[in-house]
Amino acid sequence: MALGTFATAPDTATLKVTAPVAESPVDDVVLEDLRATLTVSSAMGQFVEAPDLRVGFAVEEVASDGMTSLFEAVDMPQSYPTTAYPVTAALTDNTRYRWRARALLDGAYGPWSAWASFRTPAPPPPAPAPAPPPADPQARYVAIFEADWSAATHPQDIPDNPHFSPMIGATHLEGTRFWQAGALASEGIERMAEQGSQSPLDAEIAAAQATGQAETLFRGGGLSPSPGLETVEFDITSAFPYVTLVTMLAPSPDWFVGVSGLPLMAGGAWRDEVVVELRPWDAGTDSGSSYESADADLVPPAPISALESEPVLVDGSVPPIGRFIFRRVP
Repeated sequence: MALGTFATAPDTATLKVTAPVAESPVDDVVLEDLRATLTVSSAMGQFVEAPDLRVGFAVEEVASDGMTSLFEAVDMPQSYPTTAYPVTAALTDNTRYRWRARALLDGAYGPWSAWASFRTPAPPPPAPAPAPPPADPQARYVAIFEADWSAATHPQDIPDNPHFSPMIGATHLEGTRFWQAGALASEGIERMAEQGSQSPLDAEIAAAQATGQAETLFRGGGLSPSPGLETVEFDITSAFPYVTLVTMLAPSPDWFVGVSGLPLMAGGAWRDEVVVELRPWDAGTDSGSSYESADADLVPPAPISALESEPVLVDGSVPPIGRFIFRRVP
């Protein structure tokens, strides 16, 4: 008898035996994995003992539209009181199968058991994408100041010696601000913007350090003459990943360039390079309107604002004074 012939033979019994009874898996039970062992109670001869009986197991796959197709058909010697067969064909996840069994002997077939059924489990959820490696807790950056300010970029009333005061900066928390547009300048920002002094801005940064709002105070050199290039290096940590850096346009009444609360981390990783185009700010503490205006305190002071008028206005817009390039040091 060809293997599996019993599965496609007529359902009419030609062997006087009882039908096996499906014991497990039944009733659409969901398997724990993609392995199934089919178990039936043994068939019995109706009139005489039949010690050489075999059991044929037929397994069908049930499609989502209810159509069935023969999946596996195997016969094996019957054992008592039950016969078990581990399905060898690869089962598919999230699929319904039905199966039945019948006794076989010398080309004759007993009656089929009732259909039994089981389901395979849904596929496991995809493994989550590996988390990005945590950022190094500390990084080192070089801040490169490329100054463009000159008669070529801002020709109106350009002073004989355009230059910039010594840079001063800090690393700090996200919400810490040493200056911002729309706010009044602190005494430290006023002195920096009017005189190019790093003090008392350094004291204000030190006070923020003392209260846990800032971590590192760093200082750089001035730049003279402009155009030119100046650099300053500083350390920064993931606990205080924001940077503020300023320098005065000199001479000027109270004009400066800088960044306030610039993040050097993105997505939990240090940024390799950040370029910020610099346009001048008015600290709002001096009323002078040209580079070499005499000192004249503005009373009351005005909020810090973008300087968008002459002498920095050129053909209806304000060209960059230069740029800060924050580059991570390997």
